[in-house]
Amino acid sequence: MTQRLGDILTSYNRKHPVSVKSAAGKENEIEEAYKKILEDGRKQELSRDPTVAIIPRFFVPKKAKNQPKDSAQAILKSEARRLKLFNKKLGVPSRQEIDVVADIMEDCKDDDPFETKLNYPGFCTCGQKVEKRFPGKFSRFFRSKVFLSFQRDMQGRIAIDTFYKYMQQKVARDKVEIALMEFDSEGDGFLRESEMERYIRSVMPTLATVQHMSPSLLPYYLIHAVRRYFFFLDPNRRGKISIQETATSHVMDQMMELLPNSSAGGDVNRNWFSMSYFQDIYNQFIQLDLDGNKKLSKRELMNFQKRTMTDTFVTRIFEEYPTEKGDLDYKGYMDFVLATKYRKTLPSLLYFWRLMDVRKWGYLTVWTINYFFREINKKLVENNLAAVHVEDVRDEIFDMVSPASPNEITFNDLKNCGCGDTVFTILSDVNGFWAYDNRESLKGSDPDEGN
Repeated sequence: MTQRLGDILTSYNRKHPVSVKSAAGKENEIEEAYKKILEDGRKQELSRDPTVAIIPRFFVPKKAKNQPKDSAQAILKSEARRLKLFNKKLGVPSRQEIDVVADIMEDCKDDDPFETKLNYPGFCTCGQKVEKRFPGKFSRFFRSKVFLSFQRDMQGRIAIDTFYKYMQQKVARDKVEIALMEFDSEGDGFLRESEMERYIRSVMPTLATVQHMSPSLLPYYLIHAVRRYFFFLDPNRRGKISIQETATSHVMDQMMELLPNSSAGGDVNRNWFSMSYFQDIYNQFIQLDLDGNKKLSKRELMNFQKRTMTDTFVTRIFEEYPTEKGDLDYKGYMDFVLATKYRKTLPSLLYFWRLMDVRKWGYLTVWTINYFFREINKKLVENNLAAVHVEDVRDEIFDMVSPASPNEITFNDLKNCGCGDTVFTILSDVNGFWAYDNRESLKGSDPDEGN
């Protein structure tokens, strides 16, 4: 039976011979098929718009997001991304390879038995040996501009330990960037919120204190973490953040501090991404959420920080930033908390600027100061404190900012003066104004500011 089946297969193969193509032949076949796809596409385009044959196209709109995944362009794009990632991974040195380079540097170091330092000739010799051992992998490290970027002693030498740590940090950044690229579905070098959320979800099992989080808290932690990235890296609210900037950002550094092998010091509980820090902010949100609908109404947000914010300011938050059926969801609350905690940062200034620029003129005027400060005065009186002349506050603010135009304060004026956060505070928070107005008597105090 077996012999008969073999005869049948042999007979079939003789009648239907299959030619085995070489690698070059297969490549040519793929090239011809791709040319045919392009030619068919051009013919279709000419049938829709004959002017393309005369006037070359200089603008190609982005394809719709619902483009079929099996289309030639989608497949080509996906394959190109896969190859790019593959090649990038191949170019990243391993820990063992970095250690080998460290040994080579030890061999090339200066003759001083008491110092582990490298002069420039030794640095160049080391670079040549490393290039021979690991072609292309470390060439970017052994360049003259890299050597000159390090602090040198009187003999022009750099410390090998410092250079070794520099290589480790650079390689770690590369690995983070590659990990982020894995989630870039558009292949444009940017991550959207949903993509960043998937990345954070993938690294959570490796982060100390958040490894065994309750499933009910997970959605809120992801918002807590993602908004930190987007608040600082997307201040103009484009809805995406650069992968390269994200990998090298201070926000990523802080999250990486929770890795088991991190050498960062300090109190982990003060880290934004730690479980305890998240729990504190989440519990604060729950306490404000009086009706338990996981959203904050204007009345509920007014209770933030002992009801010191003015009604006018809180109203502007609900007018300017997205709400869910008129209420502030956890995502909106996170932006508000970040802006409040990091008042001196550029993203925070932008957040408050959008609130203060009520008429969208691009500048603040005396009218703006009157509009926001009148309720500060009202609250001062309610708390049995002396009212303040709005003219005095107006003059104080203009003197403080020193705007380019005597009657208008632009965002750049506030950014450049270094006291934009103070201006926003005294116009939105009665305690903030009182603290500023009594700053001389409070000089000896040590206010507890969030990190």
